[in-house]
Amino acid sequence: MASTDGLVPITRAFLASYYNKYPFPPLSDDVSRLSSDMASLIQLLTLQSPPSQALAAMISFQTKNSESVFNTVMTYMPQDFRGTLIRQQKERSERNKQAEVDALVSSGGTIRDTYALLWKQQMERSDSLATMDLQQEQACWKPFFILTDDVSVFSVLRNVVHIFIT
Repeated sequence: MASTDGLVPITRAFLASYYNKYPFPPLSDDVSRLSSDMASLIQLLTLQSPPSQALAAMISFQTKNSESVFNTVMTYMPQDFRGTLIRQQKERSERNKQAEVDALVSSGGTIRDTYALLWKQQMERSDSLATMDLQQEQACWKPFFILTDDVSVFSVLRNVVHIFIT
């Protein structure tokens, strides 16, 4: 175990005394001018491309990627009732996620709130794939494959989906 001799707890008082020894040089007069220039630039950019358009572009991008991943996964699934069940489950899940976004927007949520919700939903999708254990994958997907014990099929499926989601 490492020795703790000479170590002191880092508290606000300790940090204050440390930084009092090394005073910060005064800010340049250009800081206020640059700040106002940046503020005017932000206003100009906002007028040319409102944040709602950027949010719509992000939602479109996310939807296209989600469909791409789902279609890739479906290529590994049998094209019978099992595939139909998976498709229905995905559609139901996406409807619920969209209803959650619509409820937020209709209740007066900001663009930042909407973005945070979309990000949370995307991370939930990614986390659900990343935390899958190989045994869980076999237990979950085995009924969808016709009598196969080939573990590589499950690994390929997990890796392909994880690459597209993350």
